[in-house]
Amino acid sequence: MKVLVTGGSGLVASALGNYLGLRGHRITLVSRQALPIRAIGEANEIRCITWQQLTPAFMLRNRFDSIVNLAGTPMMSYWTERRKAEIIASRLECTTRIYTLIRLLPRSIRPECVINASSVAIYSSSRTPVNEWTRPNRQSPFFQAQVWQRVEDRVRQLRVPGVRSILLRMGVIIGADPLMKSLFWASRMHLNFVMGSGAQQISWISRSDLLRILEYLLNQRSKSGIFNVVAPNCVTAHQFSADISASVGRRCRLRLPERPLKLLLGELATNFLISAEVRPQRLLDDAFRWQHGVFREAVSSASRELGFIVAGATTAKPMQPSAY
Repeated sequence: MKVLVTGGSGLVASALGNYLGLRGHRITLVSRQALPIRAIGEANEIRCITWQQLTPAFMLRNRFDSIVNLAGTPMMSYWTERRKAEIIASRLECTTRIYTLIRLLPRSIRPECVINASSVAIYSSSRTPVNEWTRPNRQSPFFQAQVWQRVEDRVRQLRVPGVRSILLRMGVIIGADPLMKSLFWASRMHLNFVMGSGAQQISWISRSDLLRILEYLLNQRSKSGIFNVVAPNCVTAHQFSADISASVGRRCRLRLPERPLKLLLGELATNFLISAEVRPQRLLDDAFRWQHGVFREAVSSASRELGFIVAGATTAKPMQPSAY
């Protein structure tokens, strides 16, 4: 399969390129800046291009089977008004660009499928479990929810007849990446915090399962629409921090209450305070099998891959966090 993946410098896109490349697919990564070409094995190569190179002529020559659109300015930064505008504009512009290119192609060589990134943040907070048939609150003041509502609306507006469209609502990704590495280091230094009350429900997915689900959806030509890409079991914010600390042989003793968290992070703090139990109902109905259905196992796998795991760490008993 020939797959075009946008957001090539991002953690998910680069991991997906490596994963699919090793499984025999031909991958082209698209990024704002030129990236080095990486050979995978003897026969498989990832090609890296810039957005400027992604032209109708390029699409016509290459005839991609599928497109995975993961492009966009990173969310995890202080949310100034200027930054928020960049976050929205980058996603809307990339989505529009992809579908415009597809419409310019002859019907016979259009990609079979386009998978677009979204997030479970679209649900904001909910007191009851939510699934793919739950209607998000369009009046939510939560910035991330507003972003993904606009992205999903744009995808629906631009959908091309005959091209399968999937919206991938992803949870918090647990894998061997720089963000998790920083959390493991903080835990090792006894500086890991439980955010807010600790009762918030966090929906998550291991990076390995995310990649497997992406490949599964690329191959399932009868599947379209919204998919919640999360593990079947949520964790509380308390357990989230406690298990990360336990994976490096530490106990999570600290809590950062809502008020100082908001003073420290501003509007971004809402990211850590929303709570929703998100169910991956469509994947459950398909009898999809997760490799990491238990949060502690996913965290331990990432910790081990990054070289942090210690003997007995996965059985360390977390303590109740104290007030900040």
